[in-house]
Parts: sequence; structure tokens; C-alpha cells
Amino acid sequence: MPLGWTMVDNRNDSVQVLTIKNGKWDGSDVTGAEYEFGLGKTAGGVKIGAYSVYVDKGNVLADGVNAKMMYTDGDPTDKTKWVVSGAGEVKSNSSRVYSVEAESSSDGTVLPAKVTTWPIKVAAAIQGTDTLAISDDTNLDGSATISLVYI
Repeated sequence: MPLGWTMVDNRNDSVQVLTIKNGKWDGSDVTGAEYEFGLGKTAGGVKIGAYSVYVDKGNVLADGVNAKMMYTDGDPTDKTKWVVSGAGEVKSNSSRVYSVEAESSSDGTVLPAKVTTWPIKVAAAIQGTDTLAISDDTNLDGSATISLVYI
């Protein structure tokens, strides 16, 4: 049975939307709020910043063989709803299911692989110290959950 996965931001209330420099796998910046995850808040309740998660979609493997990163924002059992990822972006609200398709395929059929490899890049941006107004050490408290989905 094929599997997919979702990711949800457990600190969504702490997202401070910022430009995350060099956040995408190709080195470009992340600017979309739907792709940013929260880093927590200071003791004074100020949002610290955001981080992003991107997949190196060119190096996703299924059972040791290159595969295409796909996602759907709809019913994961409907293969007409699956599309190949353009940039490797991961949404922070669990609305998108990710999976793999055989490199040679183009019909949206999710590959039932035993082992998949998803190289990821995590990048962060924090607000300036003038905004955060902190002088003590402050923990970054980002947290996300990855869930497996049977397709």
C-alpha cells in the first residue's frame, strides 16, 4: 500500500512572517507565509521568527531509485489530483500530502515503495534584536509533526 506524508506546524501561533534568505533548495528566498513555521515567542510574547522546510526534490529516492516528489491538495486516492512538485516546498498546515512517483511515470500513480528518502533543508530567519528586545538567551521553540498517510 502506498504511503504519503503531511507536515503541520505545532507553533503556528508564533510565526512571524519574514523573508527567509537562501531557504529554498536552489538558494532562493522563501517569502510565502504558508511555507513558514513558527519559532516560538520571547518571554514577553513577541514572535521570534520563522523557519522553512524544503525537499531536495532531485534526490528523492524510492527503494534506492530516483523518484519524483509529488503532492496533492485534494483527495490522495484520486490520482488526477497529484502534481509534481515545482520547488520542493513543504506547507506548514498539513493540507498537502506528499509522496513519490516513479521517475519514468507521468500519470500521477503513487509508487508503493518500501523505503523512501527525502533530503530536506531547514532554514530560519529571526526578527532583529531591536524588535525582540531581548538580552538574555532565548530558546528557539519550533516544532512540527510529520504524519504518515495511507493512500
